Amino acid sequence: MRNRLNHTIRLGIFVIVSLQSLYGQYEDRNWVFNVNQGLKFLPDGNVSFFSSLLNDSIWDGFSQACISNQTGDLMFYSGTHDSIPQPSTSFNFLFDRNHQYVKNSFNLSSWSGQTLILPADTIERFYHYFHQTLYGAPEGRPLFYSEIDAWGNGGLGEITSNKNIRIFINPTVTNFTSVKHANGRDWWVIAHEYGTNQFLILNTVPGGNHIKKYQSIGEVFGKYDNGGWGSGGGGIGRFVFSKNGEKLITLCLDGTIDFFNFDRCNGIFSNYRNIRQGTIVGTGNIIIYDACLSPNGRFLYTLGVNPISSNRCYIDQYDLNADDILASRVILYTSPHLNVELYGISLAPNDKIYFTKKNSAPTPNSFPGQDYLGVIHQPDNKGSLCNLDLYGLYLNGGKSSLSLPHIPNFHLGPVDGSICDSLGIDAVSSSPQYTTRENNILIYPNPNEYLNSKLTINYPSSIYHVIIYDVTGKSIWEHIDENTIINLPENLNSGMYRVVVSGVGSINWIVN
Repeated sequence: MRNRLNHTIRLGIFVIVSLQSLYGQYEDRNWVFNVNQGLKFLPDGNVSFFSSLLNDSIWDGFSQACISNQTGDLMFYSGTHDSIPQPSTSFNFLFDRNHQYVKNSFNLSSWSGQTLILPADTIERFYHYFHQTLYGAPEGRPLFYSEIDAWGNGGLGEITSNKNIRIFINPTVTNFTSVKHANGRDWWVIAHEYGTNQFLILNTVPGGNHIKKYQSIGEVFGKYDNGGWGSGGGGIGRFVFSKNGEKLITLCLDGTIDFFNFDRCNGIFSNYRNIRQGTIVGTGNIIIYDACLSPNGRFLYTLGVNPISSNRCYIDQYDLNADDILASRVILYTSPHLNVELYGISLAPNDKIYFTKKNSAPTPNSFPGQDYLGVIHQPDNKGSLCNLDLYGLYLNGGKSSLSLPHIPNFHLGPVDGSICDSLGIDAVSSSPQYTTRENNILIYPNPNEYLNSKLTINYPSSIYHVIIYDVTGKSIWEHIDENTIINLPENLNSGMYRVVVSGVGSINWIVN
């Protein structure tokens, strides 16, 4: 990792939230998916819509990663697109909040595999972008890392020179996931070697000196899938963490379902249970495409298809508390139409589960209800009491397709009382009340034109905490005030500054 201090960077000022409030974050509030769809989850549990750049008629818009800032504004997302700009060799692209290609993001080693965006610091400057490629190994898809500088390119973000860094020598299966470390700050990134039972575990830490671990446990992944669809597919599947980060479900295209406990402090899996044994793809077992867990972690929901039964799709529920988990299977829905595809399913910030629908033949987009997302309104309930609604969310004239983003639980705090709870971070609610933070902060004049600027806060609170740091993270000013109008410091060097009020919001400030 390069020494960032050797780089010339513009002076900036940041008001950083205190550790106690830093980790009540809203990075999961925006979802982007095909076709040209974007959803923002609102304070009342409803959603608003916006348009994205994802529009892929070839791969139907595999959309893997989205991230918003701590106040809920879209930052970056990835996915596929019909128009491949040159000289790009990628197929899966990274977009900024203005729905344009992120600078220097062409020629990333990224195909149609999983992607993931995680914060790399606490001031929303650097982000980890993990991505896979189809090529580079006889079996499996190599896992890479690239770094995003969110302050680059005028604040729209850019890929730095830390680009296409291969993390593991081992070829990985076509999926990986992440969960918050028990210290409440760092992350575990979980991948799996293709054709073995070995997990590849990465502990991300500030500064980029990431720690690698390996653990052999469970079934051989991809044992029956013949390399996925055809040779070299790389073990297609899905990894799903419970909301509390203590359970991991792994699924393979061949129908295998495995269940593990996970220790967020030491990064070790335990208590392995095989729920369902796979078979050779195409010989009668249901192929499982995607899955998610209920908010309380008790119920597993899977999307599958029976390839020898007219490709009819199923939505199943399994009770992970049952003595015989496989026998607890409840078929919640069976598609009455041929070639209906149910591929994407995800747990949303409002604790509802959403899933996609698509008709691949004979007439694309002809399946009734494809302009809706399906919704499981009460996923913590067993069987039909979960309230599955095939037409739960109208897409405002848009169409759903193959996938929805899988976003990690950013609200996880530390495991209180554990040896890893060493950073002084308070645990936060796993479902914090989200309030709209736009227009809560005003600076006038802005630009200041050599006049003293005042910060006006339009948000109720008994006290406001302001800490000013420069871009290296050095604290240069701290202020606590009960007033909603605060004088900002004078005699600053010219440049662009960003002001963030703890728990309220942020705004750019230009000093001339």
